[in-house]
Amino acid sequence: MESRLTRFLYDYSPPFVQDLCASGFGYEKVIARFWRDYDRWFAFYSAARKWSLAELLEYQREQLVKTARNAYENTAFYRERFRKAGLTPDDIRGVADLGKLPLLEKEEIRLHSQEMISHKYRRSDYEAHPTGGTTGMALMIYTPKQVIPRHYAFLWSRARTPVRFGDPYASFTGLQIVRPERDRPPFWRRNCAARQTCYSVFHLRPEFMDSYLDDLNRRRFVWWEGYPGAMVVLAEYLEQSGRPFWNYPRHVISTSEQLLPTYRETLSRALKTRVWEEYGQGEMAGRITEYPCGHLHYDLDYSVMEFLPAGVEDGEEVYELACTGFVNDGWPMIRYRVGDLVVLDQQSTCDYYAGPIIKTIHGRTGHMIRTPDGHRISNISVIAKKCRHVRGLQIIQEELDSVIINVVKAPEFVAEDESFLLDQFRLKWGNKLGYRIRYVGELEHTRLGKTLSIISRLRTPQTPPIQAPARELAGSH
Repeated sequence: MESRLTRFLYDYSPPFVQDLCASGFGYEKVIARFWRDYDRWFAFYSAARKWSLAELLEYQREQLVKTARNAYENTAFYRERFRKAGLTPDDIRGVADLGKLPLLEKEEIRLHSQEMISHKYRRSDYEAHPTGGTTGMALMIYTPKQVIPRHYAFLWSRARTPVRFGDPYASFTGLQIVRPERDRPPFWRRNCAARQTCYSVFHLRPEFMDSYLDDLNRRRFVWWEGYPGAMVVLAEYLEQSGRPFWNYPRHVISTSEQLLPTYRETLSRALKTRVWEEYGQGEMAGRITEYPCGHLHYDLDYSVMEFLPAGVEDGEEVYELACTGFVNDGWPMIRYRVGDLVVLDQQSTCDYYAGPIIKTIHGRTGHMIRTPDGHRISNISVIAKKCRHVRGLQIIQEELDSVIINVVKAPEFVAEDESFLLDQFRLKWGNKLGYRIRYVGELEHTRLGKTLSIISRLRTPQTPPIQAPARELAGSH
C-alpha cells in the first residue's frame, strides 16, 4: 500500500533499488492476478470464444439475472434503486428489461461508492484504486481480490491472444516510476516478476528520445503496450531521425486512450508490426476486443452493452455506451454510462467470434465539444486525418462559443497549412464557434499522462442525463 512515506523512500532511492521495489510490487500483482480460479476461468473463456451467438446470448442473459439479484440482495445502493423504480430482481429477466432501471451516472458513483460495495465479501478483501480520470472525473474503484483472476483470465484468453504471459514487454502508462524533475536517464524501471520494463511517459522530450530508443533497442521485447499517444512520439522520432533500430516488437497493444487512425498507421509503419486495440475500464463494466480476424467485437460474455443513440457524425450513427458488467460482483455496475462512444458495423460478418462488430471506438474520454445551438461533437479523427504537417492535435473548450486548437507542428508546417486546418474545422463544425490556434511543444495530459483529443472545461454540464430511448440496441441486436 502506497503512503507518503513509501512514496518518499521510493522516489529518493537509487534506480537499482527502485527496480527491486517495482519487481516486488509486480510479484504481488502476479500472485493476485493468476492465483486460485485463473486457470478455470481461462479455460472457460477460451472455450466461450467459439460459442454460437445463441449460446453467448443465453449466457449473457443468465449472468445479467444473476448480477441484478446480487446487486439487490447485497448492496444498499441498488436495493434503494430497485425500490424507487418499483422493481424486484424478478423483474429483470433479460436484456430488454434493463431499461426499467435508470442509467448510472459517474456523479452518482462518486457520491455513493461506499453504498455500492457488496456485503458478499469482507471489507478486508477489497482493493481501492482510482481510475485514470480520462472523463475529467477520477473515481475510486473497489474490487474484491476474489474477482481479479476472472478478469485477467478473460484478458489473457481474448485481448492478449497475440502474446503469452512471460513474454518480455515494454509498458508506456501513467505510472510515476521516476520523479518528474529527473533530467537524466534512466527514465524506466524493471519489473522482473512480469518481465516488464515500465517507461515514463512524462519524460518523452526530444533531448531524451535517443536514450529511450537505445534502451528499447537493447531489449528483445515481444510486445509494447500502453498509451498510443506516448508510443507514437517515439515512433515518429524513429522515422524522422533515421537512427538505427532493429529490435522491433512483434505486437503493439493500445490501451486506455483513443487509438486514432493516424496513431495506428504511424505505429504500424514505424515499428513494422501490427497494432491491436484494447478497450475496457477499471470499473470492469464492459469490454471490446480486437481479435485476430481484424474486427473489434463487443464481448457478450463479459457484460451487457446498451447502445444509446447519440447523434450522427460524418454520416454515421454514433452510440453512447451504457454497460452492465458481470465480473466485479463485489461492486456492481448496472447501466453505467462510461462516457465512451462507438460506431457499429452492421454490414460485416465474422466467424471468429459471434459478438457484434464495432467499427470505431469514438472517444474513450467522455469529453465533448458543445456548440451554442446545443450540438455535441465527440470526435476529431476525421479532421485530424486531413491536416497537413501536424504531429498532434487537441481541442480545448473553455467557453461555449469558442475552442482552442492545440497544434504540434511538424518541421514542414507553413502558413498555408494553418489556413487549411482552420478551413477543415469550419467545414466540419461550422462558423458558430470561434477557433484559436495555439502552437505547443506537446499536447496536454491528464494527471496520469493520458492524452485526450478533446478536453472540455465548460462550467455547465457537458453531458446531460439521457433517458433510455425507445429504440435501444442491446446485446441481442
